[in-house]
Amino acid sequence: MQPNRSLLAFLVLLAPVLHVPVSAVPPSAPRQINYQGRLTDATGTPLPDGVKSLRFIIWNDPTLSGPANQIWNSGVLAVTTTGGLFSVSLGASPQPALTPALMTDTMRWLGITVGADPEISPRTRLVSVPYAYNAQNAAFADSALYVSDNYVKLKGDTMIGDLKFDNDALGIDIWLDNTTGDGGNVRLMDDGNYSAILYGDRYGTLVVYNDLGQGVGYVDGNLNGGGVLQLNQQDGTAGANFNGGTSADGSTLTMYSAGGSSTIKLDADIVGNGAAVLPDSAISSAEMWNEPGLAANNTTSGLNLTIAMTDQATVTVTIPTAGYVLLFGKAFFSMGGTRGTNYAYAQIDETSGGGTDAPYYVAAGTDSAISTGSLFYPIAVQRVYYKASAGSYTFRLEAMEYPTNGAGANTICYHPMLTAVYLPTSYGTVNTFLSAAQRGEFETSEAVATDTPAGPADPSGQQTLYQVDLRELEMRAVKAQAEAERMQRELMEARLQQQLEGSTRR
Repeated sequence: MQPNRSLLAFLVLLAPVLHVPVSAVPPSAPRQINYQGRLTDATGTPLPDGVKSLRFIIWNDPTLSGPANQIWNSGVLAVTTTGGLFSVSLGASPQPALTPALMTDTMRWLGITVGADPEISPRTRLVSVPYAYNAQNAAFADSALYVSDNYVKLKGDTMIGDLKFDNDALGIDIWLDNTTGDGGNVRLMDDGNYSAILYGDRYGTLVVYNDLGQGVGYVDGNLNGGGVLQLNQQDGTAGANFNGGTSADGSTLTMYSAGGSSTIKLDADIVGNGAAVLPDSAISSAEMWNEPGLAANNTTSGLNLTIAMTDQATVTVTIPTAGYVLLFGKAFFSMGGTRGTNYAYAQIDETSGGGTDAPYYVAAGTDSAISTGSLFYPIAVQRVYYKASAGSYTFRLEAMEYPTNGAGANTICYHPMLTAVYLPTSYGTVNTFLSAAQRGEFETSEAVATDTPAGPADPSGQQTLYQVDLRELEMRAVKAQAEAERMQRELMEARLQQQLEGSTRR
């Protein structure tokens, strides 16, 4: 009875030999596998030195041993062991040749039998190196020392002429065109029908075709100019053209109607109305974020005035963002019933009631009259406010009679009207006068002594007002908006950083 055998295989490699060619004929790759191993008994003790009978079989399965599973058989080989170690060249004469066809499948195992013992288990799977036999046939070759004129080398080679691909014999699918024009062209097709062309003449041009065979998209390097993107309608009619421009002439965008007429054009180098050409009524006021707008209100009735400041007309305007509100008020006073003093005051204000607000009120009337009949006085007032944020704001045209009018005085305000106009920005100084109490929100103000009376409380006295420029509020609002946007951006960046750090930890 034969002792149990075991095999320690420690090296499987292909042993190619480097040949220095002396002619243009390429050498054949060696078709042998240098296999080394060590034979031991069941206790791990090396077998005695001497000649052993070994058989090597390449199988297509790790366990099956049928005739269909055997790929190659070395036959019985006389192998000398020393300390259990041996080395053998599989495929060496007179063994059967190891042809490349044997290694086209990666499922290959090497089985070994010693003498009459059963095959050593498990079989050894053949890996990478033996499959290099197939490299001579260039099934998977990244480079080659010897290439015929029918092939292109990986490095240092030049192809002359065109190269065409047809994957189904129904027409060209890819055409590398090296003979048309000054440069090379790449033509992509579907059975001979163009899908796209990349031209290499002097400057690059890419043309994309639709299923009707029309060129509908162009990207053009434009030689000495900037890049051009042109999109056409399905029939090839011009649709849109975007020109990147040059350092001397800026970019332009032109869009065309269905009939091919230029209807929209933007020119980055033009200032004024010509910079943007749009169809008539293309943009309505509702579509513009800060379009100027107005609100107005009036009444046809008459209101008897009292010594209390009373609303005659009010208007509410809703503005889309920070800006100026310019107000115009008008009415006429009917005064009669006395030959003595008869005055009335009108002004624009945000607050209901209160007294006169110099210098924004107007006064109309007389110190004495020749009769008690009615006299009529047209009055007009205006005022400008700056509002730092979007929202709805209510303003009022208000009026009152002089507290010490003559006995029997009758003062009536007829047809009051108040109009509010929103303007998003200023184009010059916006000076106005404020009282000492009102100027506190301004950093810059100039005291001005005026002859304007304070109103009914002091009809003949002078007062000091303070001139300010409302643009200070506009600039403050712009800075606040910029700061808010900066803080929002920093918050978003911090949140993104937290997300990235959390993703990294996971």
